[in-house]
Amino acid sequence: MDPQNSVFYEAIRFLASSPTPEAITAFHPSPVVIERISALSAAEQEGTITDTERAELDHAMFLDYMMGLIKVEARKRLASPSTDLSPNL
Repeated sequence: MDPQNSVFYEAIRFLASSPTPEAITAFHPSPVVIERISALSAAEQEGTITDTERAELDHAMFLDYMMGLIKVEARKRLASPSTDLSPNL
């Protein structure tokens, strides 16, 4: 897969566009990325996945987890738009 079309770069390009909370909650990977993840998952189940493919799948799964957390925060902002939800770092 072309690295520029990978789930990682797709998410980076999306987040770099300064999306609204509505856009964040509506975000889904492209069909190309979904097809690639399906192929990697199938290779994993068949026991034919390479180390490079395993790393790609692991990154995709982590990114899916992170996007899920980002969507939760975006939904909170939509539910309470006047509330400051910035983290206390």
